[in-house]
Amino acid sequence: MTSTEYAYGATVGIVYTIVGFSGNFLTLIALLRDRVLRQHVTTVFIMSLCISDLIYSSTCFPASAAAYLNNELMSNIVVCKLYASSLRINLGNTTFSIAGIAINRFILVVHPHLYKSFYQKSMIIGQLLIIWLLPVALLIPPLTDQLGTIEKLNIFCVVAEKDGKSIENVLFVVGLISPCLIITVSYGCIFYKVRQQCRKMSQCNSSQEKERHLTMMTLLIYVSFVVCCLPMLIEHIWFYESESLWPNLIVRTFGGALAVINPFIYAATNHKYRATYCDLFNGLKICGTIQPDFDISTGKSDSKATTTTNSTDV
Repeated sequence: MTSTEYAYGATVGIVYTIVGFSGNFLTLIALLRDRVLRQHVTTVFIMSLCISDLIYSSTCFPASAAAYLNNELMSNIVVCKLYASSLRINLGNTTFSIAGIAINRFILVVHPHLYKSFYQKSMIIGQLLIIWLLPVALLIPPLTDQLGTIEKLNIFCVVAEKDGKSIENVLFVVGLISPCLIITVSYGCIFYKVRQQCRKMSQCNSSQEKERHLTMMTLLIYVSFVVCCLPMLIEHIWFYESESLWPNLIVRTFGGALAVINPFIYAATNHKYRATYCDLFNGLKICGTIQPDFDISTGKSDSKATTTTNSTDV
């Protein structure tokens, strides 16, 4: 392991800490300030995502940077277990929140008649409890040395086998593979449904342009998730117990980006969130008039997009 590897890892951790904390904190403040957006169901899940990514950015990234600067940091068993559990729990919260957003948009666009019944207050609370408590429940076995254990590998701590048993594969399937499948199916169905609607609507004279816009937004959300998570899949299958530090560096670069880029993605794909950011930074005079765009969350073209939000559910 060279000084270049350690310097690179520490730099990524520091940059992600600053950008991730700032972006998610500002997004959370902007959404809390907007009374209209706070009433939307999708905003609840996006705020859950922001909180998860904010915790990730303020705990896991600084700890990663510190571990690269001091490779004996994780030798302390308490620090080791705290870091590994925090990393896994926050990653699970992030992927589950993104999957929750995808399901919300899927029902809104594909099965709108089920929306009100599916997103009653009790149902929303139940979904949030699953998002936040399931990752914690899955970490209890290795934390108590029942199904595997948490131990140091290279300079970090991972879930490892103990007495031939490990829950690592279950954590991987439930925390990463399942959300990825949900997101893939949900956005695929949304894209197909909106294309059908656009072809049937008489006002869709510019359907090709709107379909192109929808395609780009859908790809941005989906591809960013896949690009960030694919290195985790590759490392898990081929490099999980590798002694080389570079597979770990690549995973932490791409996987960590998942907690950093979300505010920018949702700002880029929905004019309501851009308007909320502009309202927050209004004093800086950096936001002009927001142009109409195609809202992937509703499957409709919004021709009334301005620097104020409207009441259409996101």
